[in-house]
Amino acid sequence: MTRSIRLVTRLLYALTVLGALAFGASQAFATAARPADAAACDTRSCNLYCAPTGGRCLNGTCQCF
Repeated sequence: MTRSIRLVTRLLYALTVLGALAFGASQAFATAARPADAAACDTRSCNLYCAPTGGRCLNGTCQCF
């Protein structure tokens, strides 16, 4: 009886750990959905990204001066 309880306990523990690892992996590889019509960058965000020198948006990416 005690042996079967230990087996069930270990099995539940292993399933819990496996579930936690699977959830973490799914969160690590998840990407945020980005609407197709959203601008990839704008002048303000490029100026913040390229703080000391400023920047501009060129072909959807920030180009620093």
